[in-house]
Amino acid sequence: MIYTPHQQEYNLGSRMLEITHFSRSSGSGWTLRCAVVACLLSAVVNAQPQEQVSTLNIGQPIMREMKGGEEHQYQLTLNAGQHARIVVEQKGIDVVLALLGADGKPVLKVDNNLSGTRGLEVISLVAEGNNVYHLNVSSLSKEASAGRYELRLEDLRSATDADFKRVAAERSYFAATQLLDERTGDARRKAIERYGEALRLMREAGEQRGEAMTLTNMGMVYSALSEPQKALEYISHALTVWRAIGDRHL
Repeated sequence: MIYTPHQQEYNLGSRMLEITHFSRSSGSGWTLRCAVVACLLSAVVNAQPQEQVSTLNIGQPIMREMKGGEEHQYQLTLNAGQHARIVVEQKGIDVVLALLGADGKPVLKVDNNLSGTRGLEVISLVAEGNNVYHLNVSSLSKEASAGRYELRLEDLRSATDADFKRVAAERSYFAATQLLDERTGDARRKAIERYGEALRLMREAGEQRGEAMTLTNMGMVYSALSEPQKALEYISHALTVWRAIGDRHL
């Protein structure tokens, strides 16, 4: 529950009154001091604002401001077999998306390494059962300056074969991205394999933006592996797809 300043003051006053009555009846100075500490701690906890959980609905975009260290919480209810596509357009701040199941366990964490503070973060999912999913949006950097983002539920319908492939492709893509955090040659080779899986599935699903992102990352990884010829090959393919779709939002 979120208390207004007036309610916080009232709650604190009520507790202090309880302490006064307690001290008169007990006559114990030590007990009184303990009660005062407990009361003040309780008042401080109650005074902390709790993040309101907003519900995502199709056709109802949410625009919010965020600064470093903040986290916003949302929820989405899906029936078994439903496909959902969540898009966050960053407007001056780099955000991270964390999708959690109804049990609170992580399903997917998304941070597009190509998007920076102005691109898109996208999550696709297909519900295995009737579930309430939770989405946490947080700033990548705790020191980030204030910016804005627009959150949209762009798709909510029965899943198709292409949707299943797109979801699998995104999982492979972000698994590869996480491997790159290890910054070793072996991890980069493994990342290439996962990006390869993602690329095949993106193409089968007709997901051109995902295809372009995957090709771009593969080129960057080959460059880090000191294989300039392969790097140039993949970057050239990526550029061709980016031009074809005219997408300026990485």
